Amino acid sequence: MNPPANVAWLTIGGLDAIHLIEGDFGATYLTKDTHFALRIDSLDAFVADISAKGVTFYDWPGNTGRIGVRRDGFRQAYVQDPDGYWIEINDHTSAVAGG
Repeated sequence: MNPPANVAWLTIGGLDAIHLIEGDFGATYLTKDTHFALRIDSLDAFVADISAKGVTFYDWPGNTGRIGVRRDGFRQAYVQDPDGYWIEINDHTSAVAGG
């Protein structure tokens, strides 16, 4: 999978990465396109925990309470912090990556 020319995926170590996206984000201040992503070992445990605490999560299209699946097979959920910034939580692990 090749990212668009305006996207840089920088590997931090192992499967950890930072995705930098170049563009005019002045008009997209609080959209999902501008988000921070974290990889965790158990997305199911995370979703169960936040659900028990009453935290709403979404898939990419915005369906409440749904876990999405990226085209590369990794599952992801999105939450918003109290200021409305989006955070992606995903299971991009070596087991999912097939390695």
